[in-house]
Amino acid sequence: MQIKTIVNTSNYSITGNSFNLEINESGIMVSIKTLSNIIQLSNYDKIKTVVEYFPFLKNDLNIKTAINFSVILGKEKSKEYFDYIKEKILLGASLFSDYHLKYFLERKKCYQNLSQVAFENKILETPVYHHISTTGRTSIKSGHNFLTMKKTDRIKLKPVNNDDVLIEMDFKSCEPFFYLISQNILKEEVKDIYTWIANKINIKIKNRDKFKRGVLSIIYGASDSTVKSISQISKKDIAKIKSIMVIDDFKSKLELEYEANGFIRNYYGRPIKSNANIVNYWIQSSAADFCSLAFNKFREDTGARTCFLIHDSITFLSSIKDKEVFLDIDFLEYENVQIPVKSNLY
Repeated sequence: MQIKTIVNTSNYSITGNSFNLEINESGIMVSIKTLSNIIQLSNYDKIKTVVEYFPFLKNDLNIKTAINFSVILGKEKSKEYFDYIKEKILLGASLFSDYHLKYFLERKKCYQNLSQVAFENKILETPVYHHISTTGRTSIKSGHNFLTMKKTDRIKLKPVNNDDVLIEMDFKSCEPFFYLISQNILKEEVKDIYTWIANKINIKIKNRDKFKRGVLSIIYGASDSTVKSISQISKKDIAKIKSIMVIDDFKSKLELEYEANGFIRNYYGRPIKSNANIVNYWIQSSAADFCSLAFNKFREDTGARTCFLIHDSITFLSSIKDKEVFLDIDFLEYENVQIPVKSNLY
């Protein structure tokens, strides 16, 4: 899907008049404000109005509404703003994809209509989530910040209603699972991704935590010497793991994509503007979207009442009588990607 028409409102116009800008022969119509939101979602600066671009119009002249700015600005500055808007529109059009029409809208649903919880006999304010980041992970811009709440405090959370229980569900090893499934490397149902990898290269895991850190550091682009140092995996076995995961080929593909476009897209089409730790960002961004989308599907399918989310975990309310149904769930799925989950009562 592409954008056909940009609706340019008066505050983004040098002349002060709204107008439609045709950029493709077919596609959809979006406002310049929507285009600005799309750009910001990928961590680019928003599209500035004329007054925002030229602050002296507000600071010195106290202009607050759209007028014919060309008289004040003159030809040179008017052209400067026109070129700026043109560049921003072309950027926004290049970033736009089905992600913005479908996946992001579904993702946002998971963070809406949240239920409150109590902490030490005080009802906490529901959080308001912010979705703009390079990695696609959320932050909390207002309300209680569960993202920074200590785990020792989180386990003291209680449902507001005594007829409910509070359940936390989180994905097991979400990022390596997602990468291997999305790249069609893992084709079978697996509950423990690290045992699967170890079996593939025919080694025994001596220290699970170290092996896990080693696999993750391979995914995130650490050098062989760093991987060996933190995991005690031999360089020979590191090479085998890289071969199984096809990490180097995947990195090369992403680098070519970035070179061609100035950004890459994650699994769902969300643009990522940074090429630092390019594989890491692709996996984190894709997994962040998957978690939100899968949790939203779970919420809609089961009627679970979401309280808050922390990256790859969701905390929700269930009636006491239904709790075992939720605790027995082994996997969540979204569009043929299925990853195991574990759940526990608060």
